[in-house]
Amino acid sequence: MQLTTVIAKQIVERSMKIIKHSVNVMDEYGVIIGSGDPSRLNCRHEGAILAINENRIVEIDHATAQQLRGVKAGINLPIIFQNNVIGVVGISGKPVDIQQYGELVKMTAELIIEQAALMTEIQWSKRHKEELVLQLIQPSDLNTEQLYSIAERLELDLNQPRIATIIKVDSFNGENLSLTHLQKLVHLLEYPERDNLVAISSVTLNEVVVLKPIT
Repeated sequence: MQLTTVIAKQIVERSMKIIKHSVNVMDEYGVIIGSGDPSRLNCRHEGAILAINENRIVEIDHATAQQLRGVKAGINLPIIFQNNVIGVVGISGKPVDIQQYGELVKMTAELIIEQAALMTEIQWSKRHKEELVLQLIQPSDLNTEQLYSIAERLELDLNQPRIATIIKVDSFNGENLSLTHLQKLVHLLEYPERDNLVAISSVTLNEVVVLKPIT
């Protein structure tokens, strides 16, 4: 998992709703990618580099801040994801005043990252399930063994009997059809969970294919 500017912004915004100090997020190279002080964005934070390299909390007082580049007084905590340091979250201020907030902000950052990783995994699985459906219903370059291998990685049982259904959509609630409408229909067919395999046809773009399990 890699820290992005989008995730960093979420961490900063959510953390600063909890505490009244500026929060910074640094990537694995110690570059500030999210900050309550926009003027600090894209600056290299030497305190964060220490926190990353030594995997420890780095407190910086005003005197030390004068000796380091891109640094203000504050506290910097490594962000851990799956036992790896992937960045740093920092709080600006006198260390004695902000120590109490350190673990809270760190926990907030790591929870946001875990949520983002879970959503990425869900989207990856969804996209590959759709691709598998299309491989199953049209001529494919993949042989049976390859299709079964893909299905196994997605935790799908291709031996489960299914009925293939095609839904052709001309309009959606009286509106002209769009990809967004088709995606809504796909979502409705997938949830609540009924083990349906659903995909938008890559040929006609106005048909939804449903492989529905039967007993």
